[in-house]
Amino acid sequence: MIRSLLAIHNEPPVLSGEPLMTKGTITHFDPRRGTGFVRHHHAESGIPFSVRHAQDRQFAHGDAVEFTVRGGMAGVAAHGVRRVRATT
Repeated sequence: MIRSLLAIHNEPPVLSGEPLMTKGTITHFDPRRGTGFVRHHHAESGIPFSVRHAQDRQFAHGDAVEFTVRGGMAGVAAHGVRRVRATT
């Protein structure tokens, strides 16, 4: 699973100098630790994230978000996580 995410997201496509954002949902967030998991519809498991690498600081289960996925020595992580307003 991690290898497939790296293959898809290790070098995200770039338009106008910025990586494309992936849409997903917050599946877990611990406000005390400032960490959580986000899941997009192409993944079976959650991708970890930290508010250190997020644009927003508070999240709730089920929040719609956008993020990029980066690979590193410890595996993949979501970066630039930000809430997306629902469109009606």
